[in-house]
Amino acid sequence: MCTFTSRKQLPVPRTVRGPWLARQFTRSVLCRRHADEVETGALLLVSELVTSAVGTATARVEVAIDCWETAVVLSLRAAAGSDLLGHGEHARLTEILLEQLTMSWGVEETPAGGVVLWCMLPTTSQGPDADLTGLLDDVCSRVWQDC
Repeated sequence: MCTFTSRKQLPVPRTVRGPWLARQFTRSVLCRRHADEVETGALLLVSELVTSAVGTATARVEVAIDCWETAVVLSLRAAAGSDLLGHGEHARLTEILLEQLTMSWGVEETPAGGVVLWCMLPTTSQGPDADLTGLLDDVCSRVWQDC
């Protein structure tokens, strides 16, 4: 774990303001010592994940951010039965973004009966390219091909 930045958490309202609040939270708490180069990807992912969660979660959603020095871990926690990836084309878009921007990700049940979606963004140059210029075109073309 990072000795510079501790874990930060935010309950996100299940409203249209949820993604905006999650972006503002992410921007304000990202570790400035290790995570500057992944800020754009982190903001895109947290916005997409919270948008999905706001529409499908059965109760409160919580965003958490951890710095592990070599990676930033974003996670969303929700009540059991929540589908944090969304549905249909939106779920496929979310999966493509997770595959392209993270070094690993997953969805797991918690001991308390909830569900957590987590993803790790590498903070070093060894991970996925931080330049998002061509990524959205690639993502859109893949999503539309599947339709």
